[in-house]
Amino acid sequence: MGHIQPRSSWSSLLAIWNDVIRDVDDFGLQLTSVPDKDEVAFGRQLATQFERTNVIDAEATRYVTQVASALIPHTSRRTLPWDLHVIGRTEPNAFALPGGEIFVTQGLLSFAQSEAELAFVIAHEMAHIDLRHCVRRYQYQLKLQSISLGALGTLTDLARVPFEISYSKYQEMEADAEAVRIVSDTGYDPHAGVALMLRMADAEHSLAKAARTPGGELLSSSAEALREYVRSHPGSADRAELISQQLRTEQSELANRKLAVGEENLRRRVPVDLKHPAP
Repeated sequence: MGHIQPRSSWSSLLAIWNDVIRDVDDFGLQLTSVPDKDEVAFGRQLATQFERTNVIDAEATRYVTQVASALIPHTSRRTLPWDLHVIGRTEPNAFALPGGEIFVTQGLLSFAQSEAELAFVIAHEMAHIDLRHCVRRYQYQLKLQSISLGALGTLTDLARVPFEISYSKYQEMEADAEAVRIVSDTGYDPHAGVALMLRMADAEHSLAKAARTPGGELLSSSAEALREYVRSHPGSADRAELISQQLRTEQSELANRKLAVGEENLRRRVPVDLKHPAP
């Protein structure tokens, strides 16, 4: 008998299962499709709920908006009214709402080590909107339960979805792959995405280890914040490996390009000049 490679077999099985789930989701998506104008209106109302219940960092928002503006021309739905927000939460997180609304936490700006890492996270969230992963979280409720866009009480409940429901594995994989394309087409080094995911994986490992100690139930506030990220964005180590595999296939093309990283730019909150990136 030949020796079976467990990791390869599991990866193949997972890929097949993801295809099945994606086909089922796509069929349901077609049955409950939300027009762009309704998606935008719904996303704006949800964003208003977050703006009312979170402190907005106006200065950081201006910087993040400038970074995002360079990415937008390389998205598929570039005509959406993309709107970026930085909120005063400590967990390293970012999430998308339907219609082009993207929220980034101050914790993520502190955790990232370069503008390219920040750009990768923003591009990842843009991809969730581009690929309509984001609206899928809501549209079944909107259509099947006939929720009115003006039902603010219901909107308040739905606004919790980004913190309570994670994307499926195939959706995360698709968003990462698309983020690699968006950042590299924009002029950022996509390897920053790998660096970010590996650091996040290390943090996840440390969190899991701390939770197993006698005092593990008394986690610090920063650890509790990271726990929220881990719950909504699982598998950072696996994601880092998949992004690395993608980049290896594009190595020859990327090697001939001058791509921006921007460590100092992130610290100073001054966007990289992508036409003339620093060496």
